[in-house]
Amino acid sequence: MMKKLSIIFAVLTIGFTACTDVVDLDIDEKEDALVVDGRVLTSDSVQTVRLSRTTDYFNPQFPDYEAEKNATIRFYENEAYIGNFVFVDSTNRFQILHQAVVGNSYHIEIETESGESFRSEPETIRQVSEVDSIYYKKEKLTDFFDSTYSVYINAQELPGKGDNYQWKTYLNGNYQNQPDDLTFFNDDFVDDEYIEEALMYVLDQEEFDQRANANNEIEVYIEQLGITNSYYDFLFQLSQQSASGGPFAAPPAQIVGNIIKENSDEERALGYFYAADVDVSDTIVIRR
Repeated sequence: MMKKLSIIFAVLTIGFTACTDVVDLDIDEKEDALVVDGRVLTSDSVQTVRLSRTTDYFNPQFPDYEAEKNATIRFYENEAYIGNFVFVDSTNRFQILHQAVVGNSYHIEIETESGESFRSEPETIRQVSEVDSIYYKKEKLTDFFDSTYSVYINAQELPGKGDNYQWKTYLNGNYQNQPDDLTFFNDDFVDDEYIEEALMYVLDQEEFDQRANANNEIEVYIEQLGITNSYYDFLFQLSQQSASGGPFAAPPAQIVGNIIKENSDEERALGYFYAADVDVSDTIVIRR
């Protein structure tokens, strides 16, 4: 029996340095380690990977995505070789043309310029439900804040436990990647429920005025991603690390991704190569 459930999703935070989910964290890793930022999405016919190297924590700089431009990245679907990613100078990304399919598994093999070899653990794409509706309310969420424009979605959670979600918000076509924008959730307590009023994004009047276009409007849509349990765990580790700062915090722990160095079960590159099904909501227009 299905029942309706009203819920405000918890927002888990990490710090970003670019339009994709790149994290700046103080972690116990050697200098000049490989960093992998890659994904396979059913919504895209072009799949992408970015490679960089870690730098001295006390001398940080923007990632150099050309540092491994001559690396070789092989792409596999259901363990069958598909082809090699090609580095594109205009985007500083490796790309391959391929349409991902729900139910198939994907992984990559990387050979760096120095001859190091890495392999990502396979990710199997699990179907994601559709966003039934997206809407906003002009409301006052608490007595401590002025009125806001709050963006919500409704969606049916699919039957069968094990579904994991990530939501990405776009304002006027721009992905919102600030520290409090990353949102992810699992179905441990909402399996097969109809989820109403899931809060995705909040704009106060000042932010609205800053972001509004020439027509004094903001166009908003949401991407709903069905991610694997392993990637959910990875995001959770990142959120825990980013929230544990302060003078009395415990020493940072290793954040375990899915990029394993060949011939070494313990040594890993930083980052993650994930695969996800994607549903894109309708676009709404927020007006003053």
